[in-house]
Amino acid sequence: MNTARHFNSPIQSILAGNAGPSPIPFPRQLSGPHRLFAEGIASGLDQCAAYIAAYPGSKPASARANACRLIANDSVRAEVAALRAAAQEQVGGVPLTLARKLEFLAGVVRDTAQKTSDRLRALELHAKLSGELTDKVQVSADEDLRASLAALVDSIRK
Repeated sequence: MNTARHFNSPIQSILAGNAGPSPIPFPRQLSGPHRLFAEGIASGLDQCAAYIAAYPGSKPASARANACRLIANDSVRAEVAALRAAAQEQVGGVPLTLARKLEFLAGVVRDTAQKTSDRLRALELHAKLSGELTDKVQVSADEDLRASLAALVDSIRK
């Protein structure tokens, strides 16, 4: 992470305590969209989704490229870290256990005030966390079953 910053005006250099570039950057305020992007990242959105939330008119292809550029910004990364630290502090510094995550997701599924899409996503996440869904299923068969299936396929082809 590059923390060195060159100042464009003599006033900034004087305020930094020297006439040349300073290794200590001034804290920068993020623009509204940059702050929304940082909030999206801190809340768990992927970079592309956070960028589209911050810049609603963006196309997905440009959002991917611009999100990569924006996440490399030191000020944005510092804001994400600060937001995550604040969130961690609110929950008492204790990471959520699997049981609490499942309990929360079950509550979202049962809450009829939630949007249907949110309830379905919570149901999917609950199933994944509880091990009900797997990405890869491996099936094994013994030789008798394979022979029976091969005979069945041959009879269908004739």
